[in-house]
Amino acid sequence: MDRKSPSFRPCLCMREIFLLISDSYFYWEDSNLTFKIIATSMVASVVALPALAAPVDLSSWLQDGGGGWNLESDNNGVKQFGNSPPGVFHNNENSQGQSLSGSIEVQSASDNDFVGFVLGYNEGDIGGGNVGQDYLLIDWKQGTQAGWDAGLAISRVTGDIATGGTNTGSSAWQHNGVVEFLTRSNATGSNFGNTGWANNTEYTFDLEFTSSNVKVFVNDNLEIDIDASDYGGDPFADGSFGFYAFSQTGGRYAGLEEADLPPPIPVPAGFPLALSALATLGWLARRRRVN
Repeated sequence: MDRKSPSFRPCLCMREIFLLISDSYFYWEDSNLTFKIIATSMVASVVALPALAAPVDLSSWLQDGGGGWNLESDNNGVKQFGNSPPGVFHNNENSQGQSLSGSIEVQSASDNDFVGFVLGYNEGDIGGGNVGQDYLLIDWKQGTQAGWDAGLAISRVTGDIATGGTNTGSSAWQHNGVVEFLTRSNATGSNFGNTGWANNTEYTFDLEFTSSNVKVFVNDNLEIDIDASDYGGDPFADGSFGFYAFSQTGGRYAGLEEADLPPPIPVPAGFPLALSALATLGWLARRRRVN
């Protein structure tokens, strides 16, 4: 695995990561334990990585909004049906500090509209009479149509996006009003900001959700990486993971796993200075060898 690639994600697996400094040259090495930083003979334990991912039992998840959701027999997959108004299938529990991984596939050649996810959702946010909604919508449109382009995007929802039928003038379609568009895929090397999903094609996904940051990976490639501080500064609201569909039938979500994310990495106040000192020592050592 290329450690310099944006898809290198130590938080989703059990790893030990070393930063080795030799004559001021930095590189990565890994084994399979905890997360550490090592600088020549100095060792600093930085953070323990998350527990191993566990399969998700969808039998207790809830449906809100339009459409229907058929649970698979192993309770680890679900398929949406119906060309319907916005609808979600969600876990109905606070999910910040966790990752959700699995696969998504639109098992249909009919239509070209929206599938995706919600983060921070609360029961009743769509069509349930709630007020004060505040959750994140990650939607992926297959084709450009009626004012909205194909591709993967993330938005903040602050009201009810329930609508009659598959209304192309609604906030959920146009990403206006109570749906504040934030960005399309914004990570370096992203692939799907302006590219729609393909019919009957399976993609893997990984979502990472904290109060300060959201990351979205598709096929192990980082697509979206946003910080709350870049959008008004308020933390992202806590709430459910969920699957989303609007005007699109056949979305299947399967092979689902959840894991706790590690806490933010604390860097000791003197550590950057120590690294700088080590680099200087390495440079001096090279000078001595040269002289």
